[in-house]
Amino acid sequence: MIISFFIISIFCHAQKDEIDKTSFCCLYTHYVQTENREHVATVDSFYSILEVGDSVKKYGELSTYTSQKKYLPSEMKGLEKGDCLRDEHLWVIQNYPKEGMFTVEEALHPAFFSYIESMDSLRWELLPGDSIIMKYPCHKACLQYAGREWMAWYTEEIPISSGPWKLTGLPGFVLFAIDKTGTHIFQANSIFNVDNQSIVRKNDEWYTPKETKRDVFIKTRNKIKSNP
Repeated sequence: MIISFFIISIFCHAQKDEIDKTSFCCLYTHYVQTENREHVATVDSFYSILEVGDSVKKYGELSTYTSQKKYLPSEMKGLEKGDCLRDEHLWVIQNYPKEGMFTVEEALHPAFFSYIESMDSLRWELLPGDSIIMKYPCHKACLQYAGREWMAWYTEEIPISSGPWKLTGLPGFVLFAIDKTGTHIFQANSIFNVDNQSIVRKNDEWYTPKETKRDVFIKTRNKIKSNP
């Protein structure tokens, strides 16, 4: 009876944490132009993954994803042995807790913070200019958001309005994006299907994010990141 209760409890817990079913995933590399502690220019790079469901899409670090999932496709084997060894400790859940909203979670050690943001500020401008990325024909678009000008290339052959980080809202799937200064670059590496896999809100059973507002979080984040 104890074993049965334990199994049922685990099943119910998993069901409660599930917010959508994953249909496919996209692997990205996120490049960040920054400085080291000696103030020498350097580039940090992170592997990240976008889980795409019928409604909800979840973008976040690869190491957390691989620790949770039993099914790891061949595209992911050996990735964490490469140059991208750092984790961002960042998750963006698109269309959650409801359609048209972001839930953002990020670690500012020693705490995790969470805030909810509307997608209404994402006002894309479609531009002339085509490209081929991962064999997909792509179109160009630009966006002014959070003090940055973004350029993105999206493909309508994947008719899903989503992309890395918060770069969603286009009539297709974003495979490459860069901000005007070149500080941030998102580059898709591969797309793969999954079977019977859940998107969950909770990243780790040992933490509870501290809920705050975006402007408060940004001020706190900038203060911490700019202090050596």
